Amino acid sequence: MYEHFIKKKQEVQEEGKVRTFKRGSAPAGKPRNVILCGLEGSGRTALANETARLLDMQVAAPGAADGVSALAPFAKDGGHIVIIGPEHLQDSNSAALIPRLGHVFFLMADVPFLIEAQGIPEGEQESFAAAFPELEMRFHSLGGLPLSAYRPVEENAEQVEEVLTLCG
Repeated sequence: MYEHFIKKKQEVQEEGKVRTFKRGSAPAGKPRNVILCGLEGSGRTALANETARLLDMQVAAPGAADGVSALAPFAKDGGHIVIIGPEHLQDSNSAALIPRLGHVFFLMADVPFLIEAQGIPEGEQESFAAAFPELEMRFHSLGGLPLSAYRPVEENAEQVEEVLTLCG
């Protein structure tokens, strides 16, 4: 779709660096991280695995209990698909760091979809539904690109690949 922007291979020298651009590609080099956010049951793990396969990247699911120290390594190194859940947004320092780790994507789903996916018992569904708007707004505050949890995993992974190609 966007291959016409770069017509031929060009080498560009910067002080201490050589970057190669070729038709239909982002700058060569270490890819940034892909940050996949969403609630349990939205398909984060399946999308992380498919995107990692498609882009030859590694999947990481850092623990939230360690806060910033669990996320900090991803600020230095690229090439990971990092799975983030609402527990990572509890600490304001961790939440502030997440958008700087890489390209953020948010898997969106509605309450009935998530209740079914998580198998939430009937007695707990009302409290989950009540907490949902705040959790969703926390993810939106990260400024990521929304992806539909209703779409096939392969389509979402291809959309992630397209965004990375366009954004570099």
